[in-house]
Amino acid sequence: MTTIFVFTQNLKLDSFENFNKDIIGAENVVVTSNFLFENERKYLRQILKNVDFVTFSELLSDSDECEIDYKAYNHEKKNHDKYILLIKIIKNKMLVKKIREQYNDYRGFLLSNENDLGLYDYEWIQNGFKKLDCNYYYSIKTSRNIRSIMSQITIAKKMYHALKRIVGREQDKFELDDVHVSEYQGKKYIFLGKMHRIAYRLSIEFSTSEEECKKLNKGHFYEGSDCQYLTTW
Repeated sequence: MTTIFVFTQNLKLDSFENFNKDIIGAENVVVTSNFLFENERKYLRQILKNVDFVTFSELLSDSDECEIDYKAYNHEKKNHDKYILLIKIIKNKMLVKKIREQYNDYRGFLLSNENDLGLYDYEWIQNGFKKLDCNYYYSIKTSRNIRSIMSQITIAKKMYHALKRIVGREQDKFELDDVHVSEYQGKKYIFLGKMHRIAYRLSIEFSTSEEECKKLNKGHFYEGSDCQYLTTW
C-alpha cells in the first residue's frame, strides 16, 4: 500500500519527525502545490526512505487547467472572490480524481493549515484523506474587521461606499493583516502582502504593525537607507 502526503510550502518539514512510525509507509508519495528544492527532498528522503515527489502541475495538464477555469467562469462571472474559490474547489476535486486513478491501493494524509495555499481541505477529507497535526510557518487567519464583514453584505457595502463619497474620505489602501514589520542589523524591513506566501523563506520574524499601516495609508514612506520594502511581486 502506498502512503500519500499532500501539503504546501507553508508546512514545516520537521513535522514528519513527529509522526508515529506506523504513519510512514514502505512506499511513500509526496504531493505538493509547489516544487520542492533538492535540499528539501534530501531531508524528506532521510525520513521517508522510499519516496516519490509529485507536484500539482505534474498531475494536471494544460487542458485540465483550462477546463477548471472554464467551469468556474461559466458558473460565476460577476463575483471575483466566488470565482477564485470555485477554481480552488474544482481544481482540488480534479486533483483527488487524478490521485485515485493513479494509485489503486493507498492511504492518504492531508497536512493543511485550513485550506492552505491552494488546498481545499473538504475535497480531500471527503475522499478518505486524514488530517495530521503539523507545524506551519504561518497561521492563516480569517479577517473579521469591520470592513471585511461589510464587504460580504451587499446592502451594507453599497451604503458604505455611498457614505464614503458623501464624506469624501479616501478608502485605505493597506489593511493591517497585509503590513508586517521587522528589524535586522539596524535596518527596518516592511513586508506588504500575504505573509503565509513567503514566511517559510524568511529567516527573521515579522509581525503586523498598526502604526506602520497608518503611516502607509497616509502616504508616509521611509528613505531607502533606513527601510527596505518587500513584496511577493
